[in-house]
Amino acid sequence: MILTVIENNLYTRRRNMMEILSTEETYVKCLQGLLEVYLKPLKKMATEPNPCISARDVSIIFSDIEVITNVAEAFYEKLKERIDNPDFSDQTKISDVFMNMAPYFKTYSRYCNNYDKSITQLKKNRENETFKNLIAVSNCCK
Repeated sequence: MILTVIENNLYTRRRNMMEILSTEETYVKCLQGLLEVYLKPLKKMATEPNPCISARDVSIIFSDIEVITNVAEAFYEKLKERIDNPDFSDQTKISDVFMNMAPYFKTYSRYCNNYDKSITQLKKNRENETFKNLIAVSNCCK
């Protein structure tokens, strides 16, 4: 009976940690898709003659997204390393991973604080038909 409770607790902890890991993996894939589908092509366009968007506008729209992607990737890898460890037990903790990454999560504050400016710039650029067609690509998370 006691063993069953311990096994059940271990199963529940592992399942909850796996859910966190899965969510982070999806988030990282979406960020990487955003960079590949939108940011990189727009940055390249901004360097060409007669661009549909300026480098400044790209910077305003995407703010710190590259830094956020790096932070998310590092966080995911640290979680994965801990959770996938063969020595996983009922004593395995991930709280220190969150605490060690906490200073890097401040990047999200800058990104969120820039949100209104980013949306305003995005709306302005949508008036350009070439830009509008480019961003019509959807579902970059696949």
